Amino acid sequence: MAAPPPCCQGTKELLVDFDETKRTKITRGKKRGTHERQKILDILAAAKVCTVSYLHNGEELRVVPQLFGVHEGWLYLHGSVSSTMFKNHRQDKQAEGQSADAEAGAVVKTKMAISATLIDGLVLARAHMHNSVNYRSVVIFADTVHVITDKEEKDKGLRIITEHVLKGRWDDPDARNPNKAERDSTVLIFTIIAVTAIIIIITSPSTIILTIRVSFF
Repeated sequence: MAAPPPCCQGTKELLVDFDETKRTKITRGKKRGTHERQKILDILAAAKVCTVSYLHNGEELRVVPQLFGVHEGWLYLHGSVSSTMFKNHRQDKQAEGQSADAEAGAVVKTKMAISATLIDGLVLARAHMHNSVNYRSVVIFADTVHVITDKEEKDKGLRIITEHVLKGRWDDPDARNPNKAERDSTVLIFTIIAVTAIIIIITSPSTIILTIRVSFF
């Protein structure tokens, strides 16, 4: 089992780089990939939206975009209790004879891939087949997630996600914190950022016309 999340136990951030595994081994364009922890965390810190792929009922692949948060080596996701993805985790716990309101930090087995991509520039070439994109991308594989139900810990996790989207928003006097009804209708899960890989693509075709830097903010 992974160590308890920092929001619950105050554990310090892991500083070691990630190990290469069969799933994260980069074969094509290997020199463009890395498992360096800080580069991975930097990309996640800059990204606002991730894409979550998961197995529904253990066989049907589904993909959804998600807001997320990162704190000391853990990635947090939240969603409605009626959401299929989050409902699956409640069903999994019940199937194992556990209550759907299990204690904070209950571990649920899953099969999930989480990706985040930053587009840095559009590379336009005279030949259309040489057009490209400069980007940085992270893929995380999760075999287990932790489910938070405790009120205080759930608020901490929701704060992490809110602050990731827009720093300072949680304490904005013009905004309010979640109430009991909103908190009860929300599932909060998190997973350790451990089995992961990163690809950084910077393309320079010989027939390049120009590279356009992309900025969304």
